[in-house]
Amino acid sequence: MVSRQPILSPNKNSWAGDLLKQFQAQNLASDLQGGSQFGGYVTLSAEKVLQANPEIILLVDLGQEGIAEQLKAEPFWQELKATQSDNVYVFDYYGLVNLGSLAKIQEVCQQLAKIFSR
Repeated sequence: MVSRQPILSPNKNSWAGDLLKQFQAQNLASDLQGGSQFGGYVTLSAEKVLQANPEIILLVDLGQEGIAEQLKAEPFWQELKATQSDNVYVFDYYGLVNLGSLAKIQEVCQQLAKIFSR
């Protein structure tokens, strides 16, 4: 998830979506298409996230007032498997959404390898 209002998630047409595919991560939004103003990202409803009930959630910190803290205040948040099992991971915007630098990409890849090599 890249933002809270609306909940945006990368599909396979984004850098982040393609990178997740390289780690064989199951991406809820991978094959979804939407009318988001941000190419490669789709808008998800809280209901859609609840229905999928992911075991792992990746959040992107855009430098706002802590996306994780904002989502904790949402009624649906505590009902998710990922939050109940403390499998919510926060990533920097650079490296996952915006390429940033080779160092940032390497950092993100190392984080993803730890999460998805279990």
